[in-house]
Amino acid sequence: METPVEQKARLRKRYLTARRAMTPEAWTRASEAICRLLLESSCYEATETLLTYVSARDNEVDTWALIDAALASARAVLTPIVIQGDKMLRWARIVSREQLVRGRFGLLEPDLTRTSCMEPPSDALCLTPGVAFTRTGERIGYGGGYYDRFLSDFKGVSVGLAFDLQLTNSLPTMPHDQPVDYVLTESGWHPDTPANEPR
Repeated sequence: METPVEQKARLRKRYLTARRAMTPEAWTRASEAICRLLLESSCYEATETLLTYVSARDNEVDTWALIDAALASARAVLTPIVIQGDKMLRWARIVSREQLVRGRFGLLEPDLTRTSCMEPPSDALCLTPGVAFTRTGERIGYGGGYYDRFLSDFKGVSVGLAFDLQLTNSLPTMPHDQPVDYVLTESGWHPDTPANEPR
């Protein structure tokens, strides 16, 4: 009998393999659809602060167009940073792509010589990465627990970005696991709710 940790490891491998196998054309088309749906949503329209990961690996849903659109609309854009020895996810505001540098794990992070960490406002919209999601918001991340720890106290709206191939009916969960409020894929919002109808 597999433990939840073993189940997660197996599922993580399965869904990462499926995502990596997407063709560039399919990845671009699906990412563009997700971007359009988010920018047309009422939850995006209502926020003045966007918290977003910077897509950089394994065919993650592309967030560059979302970052550019938010910056162009004068929204505050905060991206995550992992500080050595700190188990918490920290955030720093960027005003351009040029403020991002390679950090831990090879991910693009804010350059702290050009910006500084800040507490996200309670009404921010948080775009959350993940390897697999259910339609009700359960997620499997990359295994570090950073987003689980952050979301446990976050009061704003969290949206998991994923492709349809990352959706499943159920996932193993543990007490520390934190769901997202919504999951957005190229086919739409999950759960389907009037709160996310186009504005």
